[in-house]
Amino acid sequence: MLDMSWPLSRQKKRYLSSALLIILHKRLHTRHKHCTVHLGIHTIKMSAEQLEFNVDRIDAKMEELLASFEAHPQMQPPNTHPTIFFLFDFVRNAHRELQGIDMDKFRAGDANARRMAQDVLGRNNFTNALVNDTTGKLALMTGGDPNNPVDFGEDIREKAKALVEV
Repeated sequence: MLDMSWPLSRQKKRYLSSALLIILHKRLHTRHKHCTVHLGIHTIKMSAEQLEFNVDRIDAKMEELLASFEAHPQMQPPNTHPTIFFLFDFVRNAHRELQGIDMDKFRAGDANARRMAQDVLGRNNFTNALVNDTTGKLALMTGGDPNNPVDFGEDIREKAKALVEV
């Protein structure tokens, strides 16, 4: 558990919280043949052999989700909500990873390209779980108030859900 109350600059707090999201995702997303992630009631199972991946649809859905984050009233400077910023940054990094996948290698069965694709899908599922978090744990991790977690709004929740249904 990270105590965000010590005196750090806002930028350092953002960096630390973004790093925590990535570490948490990496701890939950193993590199075994089958991956199971437990987040409360959310369970995600993926098998590398059965990986279906429509890069164009996923790319479009991720762009829509990022646009929704950017349009959120609490994402506007100068008082950007830390939880919204961190999740936006997490999705943006996953989107960059998606764009870095060599689809020719993926289709040829390259293990690294398939691992990257599986990681993007895992991040998208993790994003959906975090957007729907009502426990306050996400707020605590990102320097927000766990007693008053941010409301992402229906638009972001719907787009996060649509992203995992691709």
